[in-house]
Amino acid sequence: MAITEAYIDESYRDGDPRILCVGGYLYRKIRAAEFTRDWRRYLKSNGLPYFHANEIAGAQKEGNLYYGKNVDAICRNLIELTRQKTAYGFAVTVNEDEYNEIVRPREGMPSAYAFALKACVGMVRRWKVEHSALGPTSYFFEQGHKHQNDANDFLNWLLGVPEIAAKYGYSGHAFVCKETEGVQPADYLAWHWRLESVRQLDPNRTRAPRADLHALLRPGDFTRCYTRADLVNLEVALHDAERIRHQTREQIALTQEAAVLSYVRRADTAVPRPSMPKQRPQPSDQHREPQNGCGQYSQDEECSSYAHGALEHLVLVPTQEAAHQYPRIGQHADRAVEQGADHDDSNDAAAARA
Repeated sequence: MAITEAYIDESYRDGDPRILCVGGYLYRKIRAAEFTRDWRRYLKSNGLPYFHANEIAGAQKEGNLYYGKNVDAICRNLIELTRQKTAYGFAVTVNEDEYNEIVRPREGMPSAYAFALKACVGMVRRWKVEHSALGPTSYFFEQGHKHQNDANDFLNWLLGVPEIAAKYGYSGHAFVCKETEGVQPADYLAWHWRLESVRQLDPNRTRAPRADLHALLRPGDFTRCYTRADLVNLEVALHDAERIRHQTREQIALTQEAAVLSYVRRADTAVPRPSMPKQRPQPSDQHREPQNGCGQYSQDEECSSYAHGALEHLVLVPTQEAAHQYPRIGQHADRAVEQGADHDDSNDAAAARA
């Protein structure tokens, strides 16, 4: 039986835009023990008690934990260790203001953080299914972060029903200190993907994506930056799925997962690839076509046929074709695309809630 551990962290920005990222890594248990040993040993050899992305960013300031150290070499070695020892990486970002405007609070998704965490937990579950790693999974979060209560409430809701816990392979969750080795790569990935998402949203962007982000991401890892148009489509799909009355909590959770993950794509096609140092070889699949990445939604997951069909069309066919069979989704998706992802008009949100 494959026993796994998922370490998840967040990175957020309270400025404009308010971008929230939730991301992390899944470890096979035997690899988690090896990772902890090697990561701790390497940090100790460099006189470091832990690795934290925000402090790395300020390494040039006197008094910083990393001041005077070879930060580039440290990051390169820790990235390589992360690639070798973790099984799967995942990260999603969402604009909290847009989410609060467009997506109404609902059971299981009361906040932008719960939405992002649902995407991450759903991606872990689907990776386990695809890789026949169906054993128990423990979830770990860095303690003391802004959304700790949201994380605890979400997992208690989603996984508090035995049927759902069994489907997700959930065996428990805990909050750990930042010195815990497993959560430190999660912090690094979340920090990088939030920064990249902020830059993706800038229409005047001139800087290429960071090379260390591309070194961190592997083929098969998943990332997603949810746009305004994605959120409009999500709200409409959820609204239509909720017309099915008397759904169990399990049906609600799985229907929401299908909606959330309909927009996920593979990390190695998510952003343009920058020029990399000569000593770091390019992956051979850098020109692969974008993939849906969310897999098939199996029949035994009891998602309503209407919601499932609508979500498949959102991903697999143009909006105009989807509009013939699912007019509400086609209507609002077209409107969101026409008005642009960064406009301030609230008509889409009002229409989506209608």
